[in-house]
Amino acid sequence: MERFKQVICGVKLPRTVQVGCFTISVCVVKNLGVDRALNGEYSHHHLEIRIGSECNAQQAWETYHHELMECINAVYTLNLTHEQISLAAVGLAQSMEAQYV
Repeated sequence: MERFKQVICGVKLPRTVQVGCFTISVCVVKNLGVDRALNGEYSHHHLEIRIGSECNAQQAWETYHHELMECINAVYTLNLTHEQISLAAVGLAQSMEAQYV
């Protein structure tokens, strides 16, 4: 199975990502931004990162990394603030951008 199957505006997203002992599903969801005013969300209960299909390329890339940081925060109980998560996600997205986008 191809690892990077999901594409939003040319941005390839993985189907799953491993965080600690958990395999986290990455899903592209229609109307997430419309119905809930979100670009993305992480559900620790469902072990799932959801990215809104309405995102443009930059939003999808940054949102994926933001939700990945939310996941890492939850799995490792880091107790980071939302601001700390956002800043770490921007740095992570920028460092990975040249390799994957």
